[in-house]
Amino acid sequence: MIAMLVSANAFAQAPNPPLLPKPTVTKDDPQVYNVTRNGLEMNVQYRGPRECALAFLQQAREEGWNKEEQAEQAAKVPPGGYLLGYWSRSTAALASAEHFTITVEAADGHPIVRWQSPVSKPEQLRLGTSILYTEVVTVHLPVPLADGDRVLVEESTVKKRFVFVIRL
Repeated sequence: MIAMLVSANAFAQAPNPPLLPKPTVTKDDPQVYNVTRNGLEMNVQYRGPRECALAFLQQAREEGWNKEEQAEQAAKVPPGGYLLGYWSRSTAALASAEHFTITVEAADGHPIVRWQSPVSKPEQLRLGTSILYTEVVTVHLPVPLADGDRVLVEESTVKKRFVFVIRL
């Protein structure tokens, strides 16, 4: 089963949000098929337990882990998989994860997990003559995501809210 994140509403703060181009689904990582791109503004990826297990087995084979190392590393994988958030902004202060809150909700609206970072150090990315500051965060999920679950990303500095809906 292949999961996909579909952007439901990029700007929820305004009564009449501006029209945005429809996000395109890309295949950035051969093990993760569910990538939604919204320009450089907000990217979200979900790697479920099955994809985590496949990546784990591949890494164990490549690195020649023994049974003890495999057990130690397997204990680090969360039961619901991972959610990755990636964004780029024009200044380090705006890109800081301290200004972002990620909430994962079930289809019925009850929260699965809420993530907020107390500290952050965005990376610098040079694009031609421009410099962008990027941040990548990992959210560990206690349960696998299902069809209709939502990922809400709130940016406090500019009052933006990104909503992604899981489609399996």
